[in-house]
Amino acid sequence: TEAVFSLREELQAKRENRPFDLGEAMAREFEHGHFCQEIVTVSPSEAAVLHKFGFPHARVVGTYRPVTPTPRSFQDRAGLLFVGSLYAENTPNYDSLNWFIEEILPRVEAELGWETRLNLVGHVAPGLALDRFLSHSRVTWHGPVADLAPIYDACRIAIAPTRFAAGTPYKVYEAASFGVPTVITDLLLGQLGWSNEREVLAVPVDDTEGFAAAIVRLYRSEELWQHLRQGCCDRLQSEHNEDRYREALSHVLPALHRSR
Repeated sequence: TEAVFSLREELQAKRENRPFDLGEAMAREFEHGHFCQEIVTVSPSEAAVLHKFGFPHARVVGTYRPVTPTPRSFQDRAGLLFVGSLYAENTPNYDSLNWFIEEILPRVEAELGWETRLNLVGHVAPGLALDRFLSHSRVTWHGPVADLAPIYDACRIAIAPTRFAAGTPYKVYEAASFGVPTVITDLLLGQLGWSNEREVLAVPVDDTEGFAAAIVRLYRSEELWQHLRQGCCDRLQSEHNEDRYREALSHVLPALHRSR
């Protein structure tokens, strides 16, 4: 499982003040899970949830992401970057962009002025309107991009203003692998298991002013930028390297091999 979607749905229901039965949702999502010899998860916390709901054989494999920092200096970079696919309005990426562009970006623009530029990269589902995003004078839509290295090399900061989600935020791992510091919500900080001010800057969900202030602070401070760049690269290299990933897979694949 790339993410336990029932956990995401639970967070979304809380935001919308509507009832939600996690046990019922888990039973529906993992209806066929008992037939599986192995269930693979991306984080210990989601493995623990699966154990609680009757799947003791759930194992953590996690994520592998090689570290290849882009070379451009702090001073030669400009703008913010959001990478993520948009499939529907009731999804985390769409919700986070709506919050960011409607409420956070104007506050950033008030401080950074002409330097404010939000670059959006990713797939958009056919028929999904982006007018409310693209009408902003400080937003540039790039669409799907085959090679992300050049755009990560050009931008100074990545953002992940996610307010409900499950799994782990791959977009943060990806930005870290390119050596681009990210401003995120504390929801994602908990999923990552990283530290605020060490690998990322994290702000409480729905703290509009705090998120804008964190962006401005990081955008203006080369010292902080370099500190976070080194921190996220080191963390990724130590915890999400190829050797660890191979070891995690070795605990899953031999069991499947023996059963044949």
